[in-house]
Amino acid sequence: MSLGKFDLATGSFTADMYMTFEGAKEDLDRLDFEFMNGRGGRELIRKSDTKVEYRILADLYEQFDFHRYPFDVQHLSIQIEDKKLGVHDLQFVPNPKDTGIDSKIVLTGWAVHGQAATTVEQKYPGDDETFHRYVMTVQLKRTGLSSVLKVFVPLACFLIIMTITLLLRPGSAEGRLTTNALLLVGAVSYHVMGVMGSLPPMGYITLADWACIATYLTLSVSLLQAVRMFRFTVNEQKDAAMGVYRQSFVLVPLALAISYPLAVFAGFNL
Repeated sequence: MSLGKFDLATGSFTADMYMTFEGAKEDLDRLDFEFMNGRGGRELIRKSDTKVEYRILADLYEQFDFHRYPFDVQHLSIQIEDKKLGVHDLQFVPNPKDTGIDSKIVLTGWAVHGQAATTVEQKYPGDDETFHRYVMTVQLKRTGLSSVLKVFVPLACFLIIMTITLLLRPGSAEGRLTTNALLLVGAVSYHVMGVMGSLPPMGYITLADWACIATYLTLSVSLLQAVRMFRFTVNEQKDAAMGVYRQSFVLVPLALAISYPLAVFAGFNL
């Protein structure tokens, strides 16, 4: 019926739901299920010889995947097993007809894009018994452009300012050098505080990280060219400084054209 307290940093969320079991009376009497990815309180709503229904509010957790952030898709799962009965005594069978999600569910910044129910067999180390697990999965996708804009607009601003500095001729080499150095420092600060700060600690690189790395590489090429032009200007090598000025219109766009496609490829495939 509802999903709440959706916390990307901790991977936690709450699920408010009705859960119905159908089966033989002796099986329903023996059923004693628990949540395998959290804890939940249950209230018996109705019970008959062939059906039992509970109202449940569960605090659950999930391992989120941010490899493609900010274009990531997340999956929230509800996983249950019986506490004692193994696969030879009890098996769950999903009921597609009565399984669904309330269309009024709202998660700010996310939209529900379907659900699926399945079962798996679970074996635990040191236990000879195999258990049957029911898993319902809800797929979430980010809505709107807010996350995309928050990540890529600042990077685009860094690159636009860098491009403008390419127009500064050798006479303004010192200003060009200073501006490019500040842009690189600003890009690193934004990456650490703006991108990495909005996600939990992870052991892998996201698409947003790759985009920041591509920005570093492009800004570094522009900074290197600014250093070379500044040195030639200081040494009064005007022709060499002018040569670097012209080279920058080729090398910097080339670095941009190579680094960003590689970043996109890495973000979607690694």
